[in-house]
Amino acid sequence: MIDLVFPNGNETELSSMAERLGWKNVCFAYDFINQKDLTAKLKLHKFGAVIAAQKNFMQVRQNKIVLQRAEEDPLPVLRTGKINGLLGLEKTRINQVHCKLAVENNVAFCFGLSSLLDRPKAVDWLHRNSRLINKYKVPLILGSFARTPYEMRSYHDLTGLFITLGIDKGIVKKGFEFLEKCFE
Repeated sequence: MIDLVFPNGNETELSSMAERLGWKNVCFAYDFINQKDLTAKLKLHKFGAVIAAQKNFMQVRQNKIVLQRAEEDPLPVLRTGKINGLLGLEKTRINQVHCKLAVENNVAFCFGLSSLLDRPKAVDWLHRNSRLINKYKVPLILGSFARTPYEMRSYHDLTGLFITLGIDKGIVKKGFEFLEKCFE
């Protein structure tokens, strides 16, 4: 299993904590600032993801994992299917059309522990929308989304959390395996 984290110059600490928690690998997600810095950061790590805005997509499309922050309406992004995942969906309203397009274009909804802790309403949002996610079997990217080593949790802790919030066990398992499939 691979945990998705957002480092801030603390990659070694995050890697050592992931090893202690039983994760096989860690995927470091970096915000796109410029191509030179991004390329240097991604060369250092076997598993890396890029967080890009729609306007920067052409510059980062060659990367294996491209994530985008969700906007008010994620429909245009879901229609293109050119990214791997959407971050920050807790701020938007999703419906069955969004779920169908995500499944058709293999765009995952991204949820992590730290994003749920940062916004208390996000827990309620995920619980309410778990029916749609389960019904349409929407691909997920799940992880701790930690910025510091102390925000990281083990696979079993996170699995229990997402199952408690209403997501089916099989979908949760596939959510943790999504990144592995992308890097194969």
